[in-house]
Amino acid sequence: MPPEVSWKPEVERKFLVGFEKGERFEPERVFWVEQTYFVFPNAPETRLRKKIEKRPDGSFDVRFFETRKTGTGLVREESETERRYEEFVSLFLEYSDACLEKHSVSKKRLLSGRWEIDVFGEDLVVAEIELSSADETFPPLPRGIGLVREVT
Repeated sequence: MPPEVSWKPEVERKFLVGFEKGERFEPERVFWVEQTYFVFPNAPETRLRKKIEKRPDGSFDVRFFETRKTGTGLVREESETERRYEEFVSLFLEYSDACLEKHSVSKKRLLSGRWEIDVFGEDLVVAEIELSSADETFPPLPRGIGLVREVT
């Protein structure tokens, strides 16, 4: 089971989105993400994430994170820690043995301003925005992206 961590509030909204015809969406940065969710008895949602970004010089930046979340809905508590590769592998093996269940997802993450656009395969596109408070008005969507419905 995961050790104790320090928590911070997270206010996040998520939307199903589509790419608008005739408009070209050009992200500022692109990542490839592999993320595994672990379910533990009476414990926070726990995930391990590998994030890969291709640099302008053609090399790759690979980073590893452990994230825990509690609560439901718009405002939750979150703890995120960047991990070294060795820690990441060790935690993955430990959590895999101790969890009740796990599942993994792969996605392409497109960043534009404060918006994160996650593309899962060809059929599912989700935009998320982290806000400073539950009543903050979120910034305009990037050009070429249209909201379908909220799924927070």
